[in-house]
Amino acid sequence: MSGIKDHLFEVQEERADKWIRKRLVNKEANEDSEEYQELASEYWNLQEYLKEQSEFEAELEWLKETGSSIHHKRFIDQLLVLTNLVKNDDVDAPYMIYKMSYIYAVTLLESYLGDTAKSLISESDEYFKNSILKVDELKKARYSLEFLADNQIDARGIAVKELSKILYHSIPKVKRVFESILNTSLDVDIKEVVKIVDIRHDIAHRNGYTKEGGCIPLTKDIVLEMISEIEKFSNVIQLKINQA
Repeated sequence: MSGIKDHLFEVQEERADKWIRKRLVNKEANEDSEEYQELASEYWNLQEYLKEQSEFEAELEWLKETGSSIHHKRFIDQLLVLTNLVKNDDVDAPYMIYKMSYIYAVTLLESYLGDTAKSLISESDEYFKNSILKVDELKKARYSLEFLADNQIDARGIAVKELSKILYHSIPKVKRVFESILNTSLDVDIKEVVKIVDIRHDIAHRNGYTKEGGCIPLTKDIVLEMISEIEKFSNVIQLKINQA
């Protein structure tokens, strides 16, 4: 078994050396040279990227088939279902329903924002280029997405992976990400949505109590207004996308 592993390692090393020497400016550079080491690092980064790329092919295909407008429609449909649930007066424990609905509404928003951002870079070369040049989380990716793109290698899988790491309940960050991808400013007031997300944190992690120990007041009207604010925020984002 060790003999097979040694052989495979030698084959990999030979492929790496061939790839590196093809790109050396100084053809006489040896393995200890700075130029050789830099190219070696690029080569092994590419190999790791190619291995991980397959993990995201299915998601990329799904994102391309769906599109940002479909994500928004599904999001609005689910908010409508949630609205009807909150309006139901026949439940035995309304406060619990209100808490669950509050949490789930914000979860739906986060999902919509994340799927939409990933769809945009999947369906448009322009948005993809904007993302790797302007979104900090992608510029700082372990792989140079710009390098992969310049070498005509589909880097969208890694871009999708990096976008998936972003916490989409950070609304200021979300606004910045979409402005970067669309290369335009978003004229949207985020104060109410930021407040909603903060309250959701207290409900989810403190069972409906603030840091000071006070119970968060939730009524049918409060929850319905929260859902309405979330919908308005998403509509502004989607309108800007449609215009772009």
